[in-house]
Amino acid sequence: MQKKVIVVFVLLALLICLLVFLCYCFTVEHNFAGYVKKNVFNFPVNGSKNSKPVGKKDAGINSYDQEVEKIASLISLGQEDEFIEKALAEMRAQNYKEALKIYDAVAIADPNNKRVWMNRGTAKSSLKDYNGAIADYTYSIEINPERYTAYFNRAAIYYKLGDWQNALNDINVYIQAGQFEEKYGNNKDDAYFIKGAALTRLGMYDEAVKALLYIKQESVDKHVYNDLARAYEGLGDEKKAGEYREKAKAN
Repeated sequence: MQKKVIVVFVLLALLICLLVFLCYCFTVEHNFAGYVKKNVFNFPVNGSKNSKPVGKKDAGINSYDQEVEKIASLISLGQEDEFIEKALAEMRAQNYKEALKIYDAVAIADPNNKRVWMNRGTAKSSLKDYNGAIADYTYSIEINPERYTAYFNRAAIYYKLGDWQNALNDINVYIQAGQFEEKYGNNKDDAYFIKGAALTRLGMYDEAVKALLYIKQESVDKHVYNDLARAYEGLGDEKKAGEYREKAKAN
């Protein structure tokens, strides 16, 4: 019995010695400590204070954010509107990404600026970032509830996304406010088209017809006629529906 115990202890001692020897060799030959830091914890292994961990993304800030921060650093208090005008010029030139950079910079420099959020929403919408645009329009409404164009713009995006109830809710606020800003292209006819289209999709055909017929004749196009055809079809008036289908084809 004693012999067996001794043999077990000897074998364990030999095994421990072997493991210690292997660890020592691996540490010396392969810089095991450096390996762990570099590959497991992602720490710098050269001891430099300026070294940064490198993950799957580039170390540091990406070039877009660098450009935005550079622009933001140039914006002094009271200069926000000047930069917003620059962004608007980029929008008119259809340079939406450049405009967005400026709007992002203004949002950093002055997060409470009442103009930047709605304008940034328009830039995002132009770049088809609809969720981002909705978020910006929503914040614009929160900090400036009387800027009713934000309701119109958000309703237009909900319309594009097929979110008819939210489109109807927003366009009703815009219409009831009665502040139609035609210089921005947000006139009554556009508003009533969104309202009529949303009502049609929601099955509220009587109200849809009223909204769509409110549109001035010179603003009527095939989209209006198509929605009138849908609304009359929903009301069971196939004759009227057919008439408006034909008008849609002719436009």
